[in-house]
Amino acid sequence: MITSFFKSTKPFHFFLVILLSLFVFVFYRREVVFQDFNLTSLSINLLVYLTLLFTIAVQSFLVSKNNLTQKSSFNSILLVLFVAIIPATLIDNNVILSNFFIVLALRRLVSLKSNIAVKKKIFDAAFWIGIASLFYFWVILFFPLIFIAILIFSLGQPKNWIIPFVALIVIAICSVSYNLLVNNSFFFLENYFEPIGLSTINYNKITLVIGFTILVVLTIWSVMFYLKKLRELVRIKRTTYVVILYALFIAIAVIVVAPNKNGSEFIFLFTPLAIIATNYIEGLKDKWFGEFFMWLLVLTSLAILVLQFYAIS
Repeated sequence: MITSFFKSTKPFHFFLVILLSLFVFVFYRREVVFQDFNLTSLSINLLVYLTLLFTIAVQSFLVSKNNLTQKSSFNSILLVLFVAIIPATLIDNNVILSNFFIVLALRRLVSLKSNIAVKKKIFDAAFWIGIASLFYFWVILFFPLIFIAILIFSLGQPKNWIIPFVALIVIAICSVSYNLLVNNSFFFLENYFEPIGLSTINYNKITLVIGFTILVVLTIWSVMFYLKKLRELVRIKRTTYVVILYALFIAIAVIVVAPNKNGSEFIFLFTPLAIIATNYIEGLKDKWFGEFFMWLLVLTSLAILVLQFYAIS
């Protein structure tokens, strides 16, 4: 029983997450990893994998520190399964790095509920989102989440509204300085912005269609449960859950406007969806239904692995 196995947190669970994520990473990036194999290529791929692993670790810390789920390992294993279901999320190194910084920002925003070091946390969140946007521009849509969090946690002092823009100015100054020193060129805004992409022609792959369909069903089903749960929570806990819900909606918006829709943009959906889906699985009274969902994700990931192995797309 998968749900029985992951309903607690044990060191072995995270070890299993490491092994599964490493297998998924190497398998779906085998051409990149083994083509022109050298020390530089190995170092880059190792750095990208560690970034992916650190993202899972940071999210696990975010969840446990803020009691966003029960004491289970569903959140971590769901992240790995999501990547296995949409392996296109491993295509772009910049997207993986960008998602890592978004998770760092989300961690700081959720921690605002403690009302401790508020200004520092707001600055950090804005700073990480700004850094993330340098790797993938449209994650700048997460920037309004800072002001949503300020409103939700009732932290609307005048200085708090200004701090996020100060963080962006700091990033702009650093970016200009870096380009002047390294590339001997000025950092122009037109090189920073990316156009909105509405073409979905790259989604016409059987593996991506299967993965997308499963995630859509899981998102709709778990969000319905999540909204019901919000009404039952006390206010101080409800505010944190609302931030996660807004993060999910913003991630969907990033997917919609992504300029190059190759599937890698779905990675921004995984963090909030894993938290929401974990709440859904943990809250089910009929445990067999949770078992069904977990097996559905596992079997889907295996089916996509087989399709990818035989180069069917």
